[in-house]
Amino acid sequence: MAKATPLSADLMTSAASVPLKPRPLASTPTAPKAEERVNPKSEKMTPLQVRWPAAEVKAMKRAAVDADMTYSEYLLACFHAYKKA
Repeated sequence: MAKATPLSADLMTSAASVPLKPRPLASTPTAPKAEERVNPKSEKMTPLQVRWPAAEVKAMKRAAVDADMTYSEYLLACFHAYKKA
């Protein structure tokens, strides 16, 4: 694994040597249609664990509820939307 570059005031204020392309704005994921939803009996589900700050977890769960999706469906939809962008 490569070592991290130490940060300095000069590095933080200098212009980027490689211009970054602006990323398109991602739209909010929508609930998958009934035929698109993953059927736990037809496909093996593998657990995924992440460590997030409590406020971020609450915000993600609230967004999933607002989108009328389960937490797992919402995170998977976010991942697919990110891959499309």
